[in-house]
Amino acid sequence: MRRSHSRLAAAAATLAATATFVGVAAAQPAGGAGPAGQTADAGPGDQTRAGGAVLARRGAIRGGTRASGRGARCEIAENRLVTPETSAALRRRADRLAERVADERITQARADAVLARTAKRITVRTTHNTARLAPVLALLDMTASEFRAVRKESGLTGVLERAGVTREAFRDARREGRQAAREAVRDLCASGADEEADDSAG
Repeated sequence: MRRSHSRLAAAAATLAATATFVGVAAAQPAGGAGPAGQTADAGPGDQTRAGGAVLARRGAIRGGTRASGRGARCEIAENRLVTPETSAALRRRADRLAERVADERITQARADAVLARTAKRITVRTTHNTARLAPVLALLDMTASEFRAVRKESGLTGVLERAGVTREAFRDARREGRQAAREAVRDLCASGADEEADDSAG
């Protein structure tokens, strides 16, 4: 099992970099939903997601990368992918897959492919949510965990009162965040092609 886990961890950084990613969506939020209450898969820092609608909807995930066009191809550079060491969710997935390989329920090749797709999905989701939250958290002068805690205790009104921020300014920050999230995902999904071009030029 230890050997399987090691191979899965390596596969997250190698296979996922070259496979074409079809079916990851960083869906735009439904109207009126606030950015609290959800936590992105953390990287090395405190990467958290907030907002009732910032997560990609399951149907949109199947349909394509909404942020860069429905059905668009998303190829992510290897150095921008999350790994089991930087993503708790991916680590849990790798552990479960390693168990299934050890039990001979799936092949190692199948486990590698599943882990690669999962790494891409988590990378897109984390990139989208981090970019979307940044303007809001900067306006409020809060971390994501502080924002979640205050909102849970006293609602959005309490958050705005504590930060001394108007609803209009908050709405402007949310709009800025949505635009930033779309641009961040477009940049992420182009990074694989850019990396390949650099390798060819070299």
